[in-house]
Amino acid sequence: MRQTAPILIMAISAVSSTVLGKPFGYQTGQYYDQPFRSETNNDDSYAGGMHYDPQHNLVYFTGSTFGTFFDSTRDLESQTLTAMGMSAAEAADSHLSSSGCFLGILKLPSGDGGNPELIYARRFGTSLNMEACSSIELLPGVSDSLLQNGAQFKLAMMGHVNPTPMTSAEVQQSERGQGDRSLRARGLQTSNRGGLLHSIAKTHPVTREGRAYSFLLDFDVSLTVDENFSIGDLPSDTTFSRAYGAFLGGCVFDSSPLVYSVAMTQNARDANQVYTVSLQSDDDFVNINPDFEKVVLQSKMLNANVENGVIERFDGTLGGAGGGGAELVGGVPVYGSDFYVRVQQLTVRSTAELMDVDPTYDEKIKQTFTEGWGF
Repeated sequence: MRQTAPILIMAISAVSSTVLGKPFGYQTGQYYDQPFRSETNNDDSYAGGMHYDPQHNLVYFTGSTFGTFFDSTRDLESQTLTAMGMSAAEAADSHLSSSGCFLGILKLPSGDGGNPELIYARRFGTSLNMEACSSIELLPGVSDSLLQNGAQFKLAMMGHVNPTPMTSAEVQQSERGQGDRSLRARGLQTSNRGGLLHSIAKTHPVTREGRAYSFLLDFDVSLTVDENFSIGDLPSDTTFSRAYGAFLGGCVFDSSPLVYSVAMTQNARDANQVYTVSLQSDDDFVNINPDFEKVVLQSKMLNANVENGVIERFDGTLGGAGGGGAELVGGVPVYGSDFYVRVQQLTVRSTAELMDVDPTYDEKIKQTFTEGWGF
């Protein structure tokens, strides 16, 4: 079993066993192909990044998941879940064929006693493309008129997509505004319209193998005392029990054929400036990483038609190809073998500027960051 940061392991285990009363498997790396042995929404999830918020005593964490555990908190009425920006639908299949990003918000106990509470959970992605998130940051002090008090703030999540090439028919459907517009990864999307944030990507549509693009996802959070949305101040910084979320858009990095996200940070001198670092490659041909091919692809070929055959679920948060035992392989991109490091500067776009920008047709999002210098 792969290791991750101790505090995140503790957080995930506390959420699953104490709060929800059922186990949740994480960092397991394998699943049984036929038949699925679990009737729960357990499946492989990999830790990508986390951020602690001392003002509200919250932990925000992200990564990639092949399950539906992070679709919502599951303890609210469907109408309330939808209003909060979480999924109210019952998953058609709790074992997903491709990974998606997830966001979890944990409210920590105020004293020595008590347990953390998962007050918000959401999964981002598409059912036909591989998505993973590797970094998350709270962006306090940004110039955003939508954030009206201390209970409202902006989160940014950095991740990447290994897109499934679109067929000519899917490209035509996308250009005509046809086909399935259900882009959240619930196993319902029947035609590929592109990966997460594809509608603001410069290289969309992707029609070739061997591609990866990175993204910065813009997400606003509003803390509330109860289930009702409010724009008023909280009685105190830690007096709240629920959260509302809004997926606004973000920015896509696709200037090279292969861009794998790693980490990000905020400029403490100018809150509207954000810096990201990624692995990038200018290889313009299909080049499956040999370590990935050895561990992941071979397990699929050998066990796909074997009853109860074990198939690898790779750790997409680092572009990794997780294996088992002595053959553990990690930190291996799916494609490419010749990478360089790129640091990118971005600026949060003002609300006034975005008022004149229409949201995209498919995802109903906007490009909320602009790219600056790169190194």
